[in-house]
Amino acid sequence: MFQNDSLFGRFMNLMFDVICIGLMWVISSIPLVTMGTATTAAYYTMAKCVRYKSGYVTKEFFSAFRKNFRQTIGFNVLFLFLFLMLAVELKFAWDQEGRLGSSLFIGLVFVLFLVLGICMYLYPVLSRFYMNNLTLIKSSFLMMFKYLPVTLLLMLGLAVAVLLVFLAVWVLQRLQLVITEDMVQQSALLQFFVGQSPMDWF
Repeated sequence: MFQNDSLFGRFMNLMFDVICIGLMWVISSIPLVTMGTATTAAYYTMAKCVRYKSGYVTKEFFSAFRKNFRQTIGFNVLFLFLFLMLAVELKFAWDQEGRLGSSLFIGLVFVLFLVLGICMYLYPVLSRFYMNNLTLIKSSFLMMFKYLPVTLLLMLGLAVAVLLVFLAVWVLQRLQLVITEDMVQQSALLQFFVGQSPMDWF
């Protein structure tokens, strides 16, 4: 049962590899500006080590991270800037009253859909193919509409994940578990999560 070639052994090895890739992704994404690079490396490692059973997880992950760093860092900064700008604009539009505010909010949501869709396909495509930046953006744009049901499902999953993280951070801070006031004061992201209450949404 516990032999490496048994069904249980293969399953445990698979779970161990997936957990290792997840941990390396989290650690490599801590600066935020490297999250896209880490995502590219994670997709590459999942395909090579988990799907095709080739190479070592740690070696392949950091090799892919270094190889794609130069091309992805520009996209990372661009997407981070766009998401921050859209968050500010969406908050502004939400606070406006009347038809103008509603129209502006809907328009910004559509722009967010386009940016997020391109972002969600760009890094997986880059992990498998060599393309220049313009071709990469065009391919990601076309794929998000070609596989629209998958795109919507991925966005729904991402929204649920963000919501769960938000609720977890909010509850932990309220209970003074793990997340302390000092930690909140040192992180703008934690300040945002803690400063909002899920009760305000209802």
